[in-house]
Amino acid sequence: MSNPVTLLRNCPLVNSKAERVAAAEVFDDCRAVVLYLTASWCPPCRKFSPQLAAAVRDTSVKVVMLSADRSEDEFKAYLAQYPEFFAVQYTSEARQALQRMMGASMMPTAHVYNADTGAIVTTWARVAVTTNPKCAKQWESGSSGLLSFGVLRLLAVVSAVVLLAGSFLYYIVSPSASPLQSTHTVRSLSRDRPVRPPGDTNLER
Repeated sequence: MSNPVTLLRNCPLVNSKAERVAAAEVFDDCRAVVLYLTASWCPPCRKFSPQLAAAVRDTSVKVVMLSADRSEDEFKAYLAQYPEFFAVQYTSEARQALQRMMGASMMPTAHVYNADTGAIVTTWARVAVTTNPKCAKQWESGSSGLLSFGVLRLLAVVSAVVLLAGSFLYYIVSPSASPLQSTHTVRSLSRDRPVRPPGDTNLER
């Protein structure tokens, strides 16, 4: 198979009720498809799934879930929460094949492909969803949906200001606490517990 979309069109797919559906039901009038590696036991996945569902709602973008759940019952219960999602049938070997084609080693991972050609639109769908509410509309036109560096930098500045304001307010409300004490605590936590990139669940552990 030349790309994941070609394989998707030829593997067993189900809807959110775990009922078999024809590929045409997924790909007709679909301009972009999101291949989404996820599992119900993965906390970052449970946080991201409703965000992804909201992003594609009322668009032609379709989400096809690749489940890494431990059982078919877990898979069905998880999928049932998202009417916007389709999925590769749990018992299909195509799940592992598609994961290998994506090159995914952690969850959640979401890649967007052109529904007709299979060309990659973006492998940064997770970042797009969490920073740009209109990303799915941009995926329809072949754009990555990622905000420009300038916008991301502005968001980072705003986040930093909010964090500093919160720290200042805490200091005012709690006179016994000092900025130096707070900094020391953070450094101690960082030294004792190495921090992994937020929200990534490594499948290889």
